[in-house]
Amino acid sequence: MRVRWNFERTVHQFAVHWAGAFLGVLLTALLLDPYVRLPETGSLMYWATAAAFSAVLAALNVYVRPLMYLATLPLTCCFMVLTLGFGHFVVGAFMFWLAGQIIPPIYVESFGWALLGALITAAISTSVTWLVFRRGQGEAGGTPPRGE
Repeated sequence: MRVRWNFERTVHQFAVHWAGAFLGVLLTALLLDPYVRLPETGSLMYWATAAAFSAVLAALNVYVRPLMYLATLPLTCCFMVLTLGFGHFVVGAFMFWLAGQIIPPIYVESFGWALLGALITAAISTSVTWLVFRRGQGEAGGTPPRGE
């Protein structure tokens, strides 16, 4: 069985995940204002920082996170079992914090606030992704068509 790569599908999926992360970052900055800050609200820098942060966060979660899990497989397995899955949230918080270090205009006060920010962003992003890609009953927003 040969797997075919579909460029349009990949771009569509990335765009949906980025949009979910973008909305999540905006809500996180709104809810955790003194601890997770973007530049002045409404300015061009505000929107550009939120967009760049979302793109970096999506890339870290798509590329770096799986490589990190793979590189530390035995340790990761034990860590996830011992923490009853809480380790996934810790890794998500690390990715959120790291994205904040890569994009300087965003400010994340501490790892604890990064954890809370990552949880809010993940919840919003997951909700948006679910709404767009849900299947069944012929509703709008299903998965994009496969190119044959």
